[in-house]
Amino acid sequence: MKGLEKRYNYFKILLISISTFWNADLFAQNLLSPDQAKEDVAYLYKKLQKLHPGLYRYQDSTAYAQEYQNLYNSFDAPVNYLDFYRRMAPLITDIKDLHTSYGHSPSWLRKNNAYFPVLIREYDQKYYVNYNCSNDSSMHLGDQILKIEGEKMYDVVEDLKNLYGTDNGNYSNKNYYAVRSFSPYFTRKYGAKDSIKIEIMPIGTDTVREVKISTLKQNQVLKNLQKKYPDALRKNVSYKLLDSASHAAKLDILSFVKMGSPFDFFQLSFKRNLKKSFRAIKKDSVDNLMLDLRANGGGYVPNVGRLMKYLATEPFKLIDSMSFKKQAFFKIFPPFPVFPPLIGASLFKKYNKEYFLKTSSKPGNRKPTRKNHYDGKLWVLMDGGSYSATTFTIGMLKDMNRATFSGERPGGANWGSFAGKWYIARLPNSGIRVRIPYFKMVHYLPHKTNQSFFVEPDIPAKTSYEDFLKRKDTLQNLILKQIKSEKNAEENHQRK
Repeated sequence: MKGLEKRYNYFKILLISISTFWNADLFAQNLLSPDQAKEDVAYLYKKLQKLHPGLYRYQDSTAYAQEYQNLYNSFDAPVNYLDFYRRMAPLITDIKDLHTSYGHSPSWLRKNNAYFPVLIREYDQKYYVNYNCSNDSSMHLGDQILKIEGEKMYDVVEDLKNLYGTDNGNYSNKNYYAVRSFSPYFTRKYGAKDSIKIEIMPIGTDTVREVKISTLKQNQVLKNLQKKYPDALRKNVSYKLLDSASHAAKLDILSFVKMGSPFDFFQLSFKRNLKKSFRAIKKDSVDNLMLDLRANGGGYVPNVGRLMKYLATEPFKLIDSMSFKKQAFFKIFPPFPVFPPLIGASLFKKYNKEYFLKTSSKPGNRKPTRKNHYDGKLWVLMDGGSYSATTFTIGMLKDMNRATFSGERPGGANWGSFAGKWYIARLPNSGIRVRIPYFKMVHYLPHKTNQSFFVEPDIPAKTSYEDFLKRKDTLQNLILKQIKSEKNAEENHQRK
């Protein structure tokens, strides 16, 4: 009887274990033992200490060490993969640098490629359907989403903000990604689901109804967006004359990367499109040019220089200094073949016990182009999604007093960033990948025109709820109105 009872208890424990494993949160995910979880966070903490060029730029080293210790000691029981992913977030997000980020393991991503296929917008802490890319045709522009999976939308959006850090805690950048990238962050936090329940209040009503939305793979969401809303996607490096009477135009640069082909290693397609655009600007005798950098997350830094050649009012250079941790030298300049370390040693000199540094006391030596240079009034449109190489551009134009800045605070810090090249740390047990920047890059801003940490807009504005419902561009129309007003005032003055 004792043997039978022992086998029965074992079988019962096995059933409980199987039941737990097949729980929705644990499905297809491995449990990490306390020792494995501790090993992963210790591995990450050491890599960050060793390689990150600005680990304590925005935080206190003692407080961070204590936070790590508290997290390390908190693992006293097995933890499933997704819970571990959520719990380790502060080690990355508290660095307060958007370039320092983390993502799921490749194996997790293969099994969790399903997204909430609705693009949303936020007004007064309420969330609305912008583009419905799902196969459910009952949702429309302006329908308010009240709850998702039984949770208030506001609470879910606020919770997603804990998954990423922003430069010095920039709230504009935080708010931007929580809303604009809601679907991928929702999957990152909660895992993929076959369908998602939401409560919506259709526009123009006060009734609430529940809708069950089937999730879609990312490529299908994009296909549906292109098919249902062909005007929703902006074309990169595109020029448009907006008003011939006031000679106002717009140059839309959605990214500082534009690939002509997979082999366009030097971004010649971007260069060609830029040249074509400024030739058209010259031909159209444009007096007022809007440079639309909204949602431009950055890209290939040399393309910033290519753009500035057409806009700068004086010789310029992009970077004042670059530095990196000594322990990163052979990762940036691998010893096989022998040439990279020799090149690295010729460019970067030992600055102190911790850093290599490259700097130059020479003033800007890149001259603006004479051919098709734009000398008229420049209006820069920006928002929380304007980041990285885009912040380079905004900062340089601000330093030259070259433009009027409109919209919202950009995502990146004005002084510079931690970027350029990255080390991808793969945690040994969970497989979670962490992107650690190698370089501290300080922008060349000789005039010190901007005294704020970020470049703040001269004309603060964002799309109004009324214009959102009409799919009108509030900021563009606001600037056009300002241009026409200034034009009329100038003409009246000349008549007098």
